[in-house]
Formats: sequence, C-alpha cells, structure tokens
Amino acid sequence: MDLRHLPPSPSPGLVNLLVEIPAGSRNKYEYCAQSGLMVLDRVLHASVRYPFDYGFIPNTLAEDGAPLDAMVIMAEPTFAGCLIRARPIGLLDMNDHGAYDGKILCVPEADPRQASINSIRQIGATRLEDVAEFFRTYRNFDGRVVTIKGWRDAHAVQPLLDSCIAAFSRCLDRSVRVCLPGVYERICRRVLGIPATRLERVKWFERPRGGRNRPRFSSEGSCQSQKWRLGRPR
Repeated sequence: MDLRHLPPSPSPGLVNLLVEIPAGSRNKYEYCAQSGLMVLDRVLHASVRYPFDYGFIPNTLAEDGAPLDAMVIMAEPTFAGCLIRARPIGLLDMNDHGAYDGKILCVPEADPRQASINSIRQIGATRLEDVAEFFRTYRNFDGRVVTIKGWRDAHAVQPLLDSCIAAFSRCLDRSVRVCLPGVYERICRRVLGIPATRLERVKWFERPRGGRNRPRFSSEGSCQSQKWRLGRPR
C-alpha cells in the first residue's frame, strides 16, 4: 500500500482518510510506510476503546512530526487500512506534551444518511465529550500530559489542513529541510517511508543578531539562519 501519490484532499471539502484503528478496538495499529502494511503497535488498557474509526490524512505533516490525525463517524466499524473519502465537520483542539495535536472529525462521503451533516453542532454534546475523555484517559495511562482545549467547528479545519500539507511539501523539498529534535526519524519512518540516513540532517545554528526571519540553506542543506520547527521560526 503505497500512499505517496494519494492526495490529502481529493476535492474541495473532502479529505482522504486512512483508517488505522476501527471504532471499539483496543488494538492500536499503525501504518508502516516501509512495508506498506498495518502493524500492531500495542494493546490499550481494558477500560479504553476508540470511539470512532481513527487514522490519518496521508501526505500531511502535523506539528508532532506525524501525519495529521483524523476520525470518521461510521454506522459500523471499518478495518485497518480502509481508505475513506470523508467530509471534515470539526476539530478537537488538544496539546500533547506541549505540542499541538489536533484531531479532525469527519463523516464519510459514501454514507447518504450523513449527507446533511456539515457541522460539529449536529453531533450530540455527550458524544463529543466521550471522544475528548477517551484521549484524556488514553494519554494518562501512557503517563503523558494532555490538555483538551475543546471542539471547533468545520471552519477551523481547512487552515490546519493547508498548513500540514504545506509542511509536508517543505519536508520533501531538497532545499528546505524540516528537522524536529527528537522526531526526525519518526518523520522519515511514518511520513516519508524512508530510512533516516536517506535525508541529510539539518545543522542547527543560533539565530544571528539582525538575522533574517527566513532560513538560508547552503549547498549541503545546512540551515544558517535560525532554529525552525515545521518551517516556522520558534
């Protein structure tokens, strides 16, 4: 299963969503780009199960160094590896270990019973709170600090999607490298599907006084301006 040529957004208002974990599962699967297969990462604690089919939007790069996470509301669970054309209706704002880790909520384009759903306001508040509570509980079992900021409506999705698509494009650009301390190998493994040795590491230099806001790269690909995170100065 090669995702490199799969567009994140097949048409305006829709995304391609690859399911990793079906609703109701305690098995946490992850897509392995090198093999093109789904692998079992771990089994979650007995008290937590995924509330919706959960996966990611291929060929995007979020702030945590992985593809942009997304969920889809299905009448019945699908399966790991299922590709769904989905319509985003909202966004769960959350921070995981200090990094933004938003989750897009979608409905499937192929389900006529959900054709009229275009907003997070059309989903029950209790159902949305169950999703937020799942991520609180699931991360707490891992000993990670998570901050749930709440839900935002569909209008908040497109700017996030655009920035993650642009970040992925910059990561592929040989002239502008993306390198996050501690997640470089994860970018290569999960997003690009290549060994870390295939890309040159960015050498970090402190920002000089009066330096420009944009990075300058030498022919060897070394950033000579400042530390960058997903293409944005920090």
